[in-house]
Amino acid sequence: MSLYDQTRDSERKLKNEAANTAKDFASEVNQLKENVTQLTQTAKTASNQKVQAASDYIRSRVLGLKASGEKSLEQTEAFIREKPGQSIALAFAAGVIAHILLGRGRS
Repeated sequence: MSLYDQTRDSERKLKNEAANTAKDFASEVNQLKENVTQLTQTAKTASNQKVQAASDYIRSRVLGLKASGEKSLEQTEAFIREKPGQSIALAFAAGVIAHILLGRGRS
């Protein structure tokens, strides 16, 4: 085999190896794209689940506070109906205390 034939044979082998390497590289890039897409989708799903869980928790807390507030309001109304004189005295005392405390802050 002549030097020319050896060079040509080596050149052909290098071209084939380069083509195979390029195909492998393209395949790996495509796989990477798929992995990134899957990772993004998984992150979105996890994020949405956490947001939904937080939303559910906040909703339950708000409903609990609303129920508690309504119960307190009912109890206060019942107390006022049962003891109107004492309710007026307590309201007056609270007003005097608030006036004293707020009046000191202005001096």
